[in-house]
Amino acid sequence: MNIIKKNYVECPKGLIYKEYQDKKDDFCFGGVINWGKSVHPPISGCFCPPGLFRAGSHSNVCVKQCPYCKGPLGEPKFAGEVWESNCHICTCNNQTFTEQCVRKPVLETPVCSPNETLVNTTCCGDQICVEKTCNYNGTTYSLGDTWKDMSDPCLSFVCTGKGIKSETRACPTEDCPEVSLPNVSKE
Repeated sequence: MNIIKKNYVECPKGLIYKEYQDKKDDFCFGGVINWGKSVHPPISGCFCPPGLFRAGSHSNVCVKQCPYCKGPLGEPKFAGEVWESNCHICTCNNQTFTEQCVRKPVLETPVCSPNETLVNTTCCGDQICVEKTCNYNGTTYSLGDTWKDMSDPCLSFVCTGKGIKSETRACPTEDCPEVSLPNVSKE
């Protein structure tokens, strides 16, 4: 009686040994299934069971769905992608496809010139210096600009570091000659 002894290959947990496989396992990358490359001649080795694919191109973990990171609105984020969310800097881990977030560092408060004012740019408290301006009737004026409003010709305005300052000017009185009205006869 002849006994045929097969070579026994031990596979990592979750993988199974296949004698003749004509393509490499499908794998996940960034939440998307990537199809395994075809091989010729067929190869033997450890593969994912039917219906499963590798969690990553070099992973020995077999999964049913491709994991991916999620952004602040649930949108997919790809491996290695970096984004800002809720005052945190987040990165999609290349191997685990999980979000790793750290508190965004607080920026040093800038020193503004006398012609600038400190303004918050985000809800995280980031501040920048912006030139002081004045807004009057939908027009923006820079510091030192002067203008008149035709609805009140005796006033002039100037944009200062504390806002709009009005100045009253001496207005010439208007002398109007008397006008004689034509006689209207009543009949």
